[in-house]
Amino acid sequence: MKARDYLFSLTLFSFTFMATPMFADAATRTWIGGAGNNLSSPANWAEGIAPVTGDDLIFPATALFRTPKCDLPAGTALQSTTFQGGGYTFSDGSCRTRSLSSVGDLELGPYPWAAPWTVEERMVLSSGNMR
Repeated sequence: MKARDYLFSLTLFSFTFMATPMFADAATRTWIGGAGNNLSSPANWAEGIAPVTGDDLIFPATALFRTPKCDLPAGTALQSTTFQGGGYTFSDGSCRTRSLSSVGDLELGPYPWAAPWTVEERMVLSSGNMR
């Protein structure tokens, strides 16, 4: 194999690797809140698995606990977070998501400067109030 052909093959492989989505194992996680309020507890999720980077989170109107604590490992970057019902209150921890949407009232922290959510791209509030 000529050096030029080898370099081309290596470049093509590198580009393919870099273009592969980083969140290939990402999934949708649905909150049930049956075991307290920690996001990191697998028992609080319908799928039995705690969220990881790239996951989409859904907080339905039927959840038992509506005061979840953002205790995911530092650096966890969620793809999207959707609150399908009002009455959720977050006052602890820190979470990062690319987009956040809510139907109904949503309280993200006791003070605007201490909100535990970082929204990187888009926030949509369909109805209700956000505090």
